[in-house]
Amino acid sequence: MARGKRKWPHIRREVLRTLERLRKRDLIRVIWIDASLTRNVHTERRIPNGVIGTYKHTPGFFIGVYEDERYHEPHILISVEDTDSTVQDVQSMPLAIVMKITILQEVVSKIQEKEVVLVTIPSLKIKRAERIIEFSDGEEKVLLEKTVKNGVLIEARSRGKH
Repeated sequence: MARGKRKWPHIRREVLRTLERLRKRDLIRVIWIDASLTRNVHTERRIPNGVIGTYKHTPGFFIGVYEDERYHEPHILISVEDTDSTVQDVQSMPLAIVMKITILQEVVSKIQEKEVVLVTIPSLKIKRAERIIEFSDGEEKVLLEKTVKNGVLIEARSRGKH
């Protein structure tokens, strides 16, 4: 691609930069804007953002970027569920509606660099989970409780999925 000239000028620069770094099967999260239908909206009043913007967060494994045959618009394809090694459920999103792509392996690496302690407690019953952390080797841990000092997570109690 020539300097200063972009192949897809209508795609966000941040999204294009992230796409350049992606490899097949990278675990990612795509934030994108979806179309929506809201019934009984009073259009003579201020229309709330919930009617206008429908923001989706979709995690999955990166498959690639493909252009559709009719309009030649680039779409990002991610695997959202594997049935076996060859059959997958695939989510396709036009790149024009993608706002951000986060490479989740990098997020986990940054958390690990900050010396987060994840303790596996297999007998603990989950009452309220803070969030699920997925590691690049496929292991998942449910974050139950966290200790934060100066905005940095320093300790976490969790239950792992083995």
